Amino acid sequence: MGGFDIDDGPNPAVSAEIVDVLKNKNVKASFFVLGAKAEIHPQYIKMFIDNGHEIGNHTYSHKNFYQLKKIRNSEGLKSIVASELAENDGIIKKIISKKPLFIRMPYGFISSEVKKVAAENGYIIVNWTFGCDWQPMTKEKLIKNYIAHIKPGAILLFHEKKLTASALPEIIDEIKGKGYEIVPLRQILARKEPPR
Repeated sequence: MGGFDIDDGPNPAVSAEIVDVLKNKNVKASFFVLGAKAEIHPQYIKMFIDNGHEIGNHTYSHKNFYQLKKIRNSEGLKSIVASELAENDGIIKKIISKKPLFIRMPYGFISSEVKKVAAENGYIIVNWTFGCDWQPMTKEKLIKNYIAHIKPGAILLFHEKKLTASALPEIIDEIKGKGYEIVPLRQILARKEPPR
């Protein structure tokens, strides 16, 4: 099928629970982490890696770049993008001895500035095909929404939230029950691990 991407962590209230669910279901995910949180909770970054998951760069502080684009010129915006990604890279590299290949900007922000920073630093920008767990809804509705968007090559976006953790087992079972496989981003995008 496609992949599972989990954003905005690590979150000590739920990170270990999500890792346990994925381990029990034999699923590998990509955790797009925030530098500000990784800095405080490096043990979870190690946990993700030790369990075979991928680490992606979700910037240092989750700024709203749609708002920044309104008040910054192109060079100013590019500088903030580069700084946010580089700061997170430095933190992640200290923890796992390599910088991430994949980046996802907050709110899926894409611009010429982001593309330039990605090209200059060898990043691959990854967004998602479906996600909805940031919206208020019941667990049943959450599961139904994700199941409705299963298709080959899909990249499902989740967040490190308690409701998501509780819904993941059923979502995974439904996906596998339909004969789909959940694979890492590198496999979806046919990328090999580069020297970092």
